[in-house]
Amino acid sequence: MNNRRGFTLIELIFSLFMMVVVVAGIYSLMVTVYRVTRRQTEMANVQGNLRAGMQLVQSELQEIYTDAALGESDIVDLTPATEITYEAMRGVGETCGITAGGGAIKIRQSSYSGREPVAVRDRLLLFQDRDTLIATDDTWLARDITSVVEGTCTIAPATASWDLTVPALLGTDLVGGGNPLVFAPGPVRTIERMQMGLVTDGGSDWLGIRSVNTGDEPNLIPVIGPLAPPGVEFSYENGDTDPTSDLVQVKTILIKLWGISARTVTTGLGSALGNPRDSIVVRVQLRNSR
Repeated sequence: MNNRRGFTLIELIFSLFMMVVVVAGIYSLMVTVYRVTRRQTEMANVQGNLRAGMQLVQSELQEIYTDAALGESDIVDLTPATEITYEAMRGVGETCGITAGGGAIKIRQSSYSGREPVAVRDRLLLFQDRDTLIATDDTWLARDITSVVEGTCTIAPATASWDLTVPALLGTDLVGGGNPLVFAPGPVRTIERMQMGLVTDGGSDWLGIRSVNTGDEPNLIPVIGPLAPPGVEFSYENGDTDPTSDLVQVKTILIKLWGISARTVTTGLGSALGNPRDSIVVRVQLRNSR
């Protein structure tokens, strides 16, 4: 006689119920892990964007030159607080030939560091040594560059040069009171007038940048974002770390960026949606200020 029997209906229902409970628990755990992972990924993206933005800002601004004694500054405009216009370093090198009054400057290619000079986009800074015995009166003479061609240095060794045409350069810029103000070989810099600030694109705020000299970029080009209000803020300090709006007194620039995720994610343990946010503050000490 066979005494084996199957499961009762109650046992089957109970088993199915327990299975549903277990599956629901696993599903809930998976959803929670997915939401947390997605939120962490978006936050990491926000932080990565902010760090990348600060690297760009630091590399551009830390080479700014200011000198209160001579009343000179590479900062062109520091208002509003969400924007700065400045002369950005693009290269540094030495002259290997100068035509007095003719507007011709030769720069030795082998000793030049930075981007190749670009006509119109870049400007030339020619070092003027007014008194060779003191440094407090030294200055940089800024002139527009209208053309750049390759040539050969007239000062030995006769290596390759970039020949710049600088029409506004006069003999009086090179010699003062019978004494030379500019020496060859001597230091030169190339700069580009840039603007950096807050720009709205596609309904979001971004950190934007553009070249001012050529006029080819009438609007700021978004590079870092999206940003959360207020987006970006520039503030300025003098040598005593006091706030200043005097261009020649600026020694330190403080930059704040507020980032926000591009995608909406759950912001907590519940189902509420939002965009993770973070911020970063960096103090840039100007290298060339004195």
